[in-house]
Amino acid sequence: ITCSTMNRSYKAVRKAMEQYKVPVLQIDEPMMERAVEIGGSAHIIATHGPTVKNTRLLLEETAFRMGKKLKISGDTILEAFEYLGEGDIHKHNELIASFIEKALDRNREIKSIVLAQLSMTVFLLSYPDPEKTFGVPVLTSGEWGFRRLRNVLLGKMR
Repeated sequence: ITCSTMNRSYKAVRKAMEQYKVPVLQIDEPMMERAVEIGGSAHIIATHGPTVKNTRLLLEETAFRMGKKLKISGDTILEAFEYLGEGDIHKHNELIASFIEKALDRNREIKSIVLAQLSMTVFLLSYPDPEKTFGVPVLTSGEWGFRRLRNVLLGKMR
């Protein structure tokens, strides 16, 4: 399931596909697990309105499942979504970068940035080593989710 807004349907889809022995992956789950492993305070950045709420819920559920506490904050940048829709990846990425910097200036306790949508993985085109640039990991579901998918396809996990 690659839609962060629809991540709430994951369990129902997974259950429905069990009889066919088809693995169902939630693209955001590995990223959430990584944010929880890092711990402390995670800051979610989304470019689509409903996504922050759903991402926050998944992050809270993941922390609970892993038996850890996590402080969560978030921003929504609707303008970045518009830039991406227009094909202006540079403006999309620079706007996200400015929000990351502002969030880190407001809250020095932030230990990770969670980019809430798969489409936001294009951020890595401008910032291939975001931890070096911003001083904290910037997590994307494209990077972490497809790592998990690779392991499933190679039979290393289910």
